[in-house]
Amino acid sequence: MQLSSTATNLLNDMFTAYVDASETENTKRMHPSADSIELVIKELKIKTQDISSIRIEESKNPIAVPVHADTPKGYITTLVPLGYTGVVSTVLFTSYYHGTNTAGYKYRPTNKQYYKDEWLSTDHQHVDNLTDNNINRIDHQTHLSFLEKEDLCGLTVEQVIPWQLSQVMQFPSNQLHSGSTFTGSKRWLLIVSAIS
Repeated sequence: MQLSSTATNLLNDMFTAYVDASETENTKRMHPSADSIELVIKELKIKTQDISSIRIEESKNPIAVPVHADTPKGYITTLVPLGYTGVVSTVLFTSYYHGTNTAGYKYRPTNKQYYKDEWLSTDHQHVDNLTDNNINRIDHQTHLSFLEKEDLCGLTVEQVIPWQLSQVMQFPSNQLHSGSTFTGSKRWLLIVSAIS
């Protein structure tokens, strides 16, 4: 499924005009209301009452999206690339988070904080399909070199989804996933919604 150019332009125009008070040199975020992007939600066939969160984000930060799950089980993540330079992908892993933290889960075996004052998950026992092995060397070099190998230990790549402008990606919100290595910048729409 692909968003129409009308819907994509609406999101990009809205985001460009938005002023983010917390914007940094590398990252800008916006949390539009469901009403303000009604056209997009209709095209995606998502029920407004099922939406948990909506975010448009643009980042030049190479570690913008380390391994995480968006929410506990019972939700779907919808991800739509709105703009990017170079090659960008979303990496899905075979592991799922079965805990209850509504803020999601961050997979970080080293407990290293990538951001100032970053919270880290402590309920690691609720993640399945982990191994005692290092990440596949080729997967690390090709898609995940922005992360330390130690923070990928135990994970197995299930799928690498190359970004295509306006192409809709959906996967369970409790599935561990991350961004890929990239250069330049990337902008995306993220909607988390309950499975109805």
